[in-house]
Amino acid sequence: MSRRRVVFKLVSTLVHSPYRWRMLATLLLSLLILGIELWIGIQLASFLGRIVDTLTQRDAAGFRTALLGLSGSIASFFVCISAYVYFSSHLQMQARTALTYPWLRDWLDDEAVYRLEREQQIDNPDQRIAEDLKLFVTHSLGLLMGAANAFGGVFAYSTQLWSQGGELGFEFAGRIWTISGYLFWIALIYSIVDFVLTRRIAQPQIGLNMQQQHFEADFRFGMAQVREHAEQVALYRGAGTEFRRLTACFEKVRQNWWRLIAYQLGLNVYRSAISNVSTFLIFLLLGPRVLAGVLTVGAMTTLQSLYGQTLSKLNWFAVSWTDIVAWLAVVNRLAEFDRAVNATPRGGIEVDPPRGPVLMLRGLSLTLPNGTALSTIGDITIETGQRWLVRGPSGVGKSTLLRAIAGLWPHGRGRIQPPQARVLFLPQKSYLPWDTLKVALAYPHSAESLDDDACRLALEDCRLPRLVSRLHESDRWSMRLSLGEQQRMAFARALLHKPDFLFLDEATSALDLDTERHLYQLLCERLPQTVLVSVAHRTTLDPFHTHALELGSDHPARTQPVEAAL
Repeated sequence: MSRRRVVFKLVSTLVHSPYRWRMLATLLLSLLILGIELWIGIQLASFLGRIVDTLTQRDAAGFRTALLGLSGSIASFFVCISAYVYFSSHLQMQARTALTYPWLRDWLDDEAVYRLEREQQIDNPDQRIAEDLKLFVTHSLGLLMGAANAFGGVFAYSTQLWSQGGELGFEFAGRIWTISGYLFWIALIYSIVDFVLTRRIAQPQIGLNMQQQHFEADFRFGMAQVREHAEQVALYRGAGTEFRRLTACFEKVRQNWWRLIAYQLGLNVYRSAISNVSTFLIFLLLGPRVLAGVLTVGAMTTLQSLYGQTLSKLNWFAVSWTDIVAWLAVVNRLAEFDRAVNATPRGGIEVDPPRGPVLMLRGLSLTLPNGTALSTIGDITIETGQRWLVRGPSGVGKSTLLRAIAGLWPHGRGRIQPPQARVLFLPQKSYLPWDTLKVALAYPHSAESLDDDACRLALEDCRLPRLVSRLHESDRWSMRLSLGEQQRMAFARALLHKPDFLFLDEATSALDLDTERHLYQLLCERLPQTVLVSVAHRTTLDPFHTHALELGSDHPARTQPVEAAL
């Protein structure tokens, strides 16, 4: 049921896409080209028969005429193939674009991307968008056009085969029996048997294809993880360990690949055998008629071509079963992704709609996903102008509290009413996109929303003078900047965004005390009305806050005023 639902969703997305009319026009044009190819195929069969007859009759003029017609048909056929490849490739990219944008939005909306990573419901969601959607489009269009070509070909070629093949007469039980269009019926029975056997041989490949995509994605992700943490791996001298880990991942790829190849080899051997039997069968059926003088060699050549084309179209299901298996594997992975993205988040914390310029926590308690208690917060109201410092031993849920306020942590009980205001969160390690420095400062807003001079001033104020001249330089800043520089970048981002509520989660852990004091001083001076909520262990931050929230696993949270220095 899930598989059917996701296919319906994908098709519905294509039907309602802004690209739908362009896709429909390209699809109809591709189908028209396929129809022309079928007509040319019939002409090719006819010209081949005429060439053989003119050769056996030593008719030079007829041979030249038939050869000229055959050459024109072949040239036209190549033109059609080139046009079909171009338009079908164009259609694939249109369909992939129409699917990728909505699925990217589903993945990124409502923090689904964070929830999937937090709960580890599925593996490699990025690969399912980047690779599986592409494979779905490729396989779906290939199967759709193949089916259209097969059904059209069955009608076109079988009509000719029926009319030109004549009847099969034989004596049985004292009576003369005749079978009209016997070549078509033989091709039909042959294709049915072929399909049943092919399906039985290829059925195990569905699961193996899914596993292969899973193992390949894990191997790629492992290598990407090493690249992302190249410095840490080098400092730990972990190259040997990473080699063993990655080779273990690749060993799963290799072993599953051998199992898949074994089934594919068996299928290929069967397909080769069935093709040769088909060639032998047509000579067995038509050879006696040629020897008896009922058919000319040219007529037999034409019928052989028509029979082969009819059989290939009837055999479409059997020949395409490997592609169908791959398509089913892709659909299964997309169904898993769709089910995980649209799953109702587990947990008991209710987040109310924002109503005013205050943050309200009511009866709040935090737990782990398995229900283990972290801490009890109770009732707290945070108002404009206040600055709160959240403290407590490690493991009691200080960072988890900020995640719950952001709507990212549903595990626990109680209610949260976030403020109706501009909110900014600064984690211990901020996200710096691979782009210009200005884009990184403006994130998540556009770079055009910030003035260059304001950006340079913020960098100067946050003690990053060496970056002032690199504002429009693109780089992997998360790899180029130290953790301390990244934390100063986050403070520059806060000064530029001017939020009403600013949440800092160990945002100065990599800074020296003097720089930490300087940055908090900047926040208090430049953003005097901004509510600060800081998670920290250092007591040196006490002077910059008006309230303290002490969390503990063995007692409810305690609040107390702090004598601020500012």
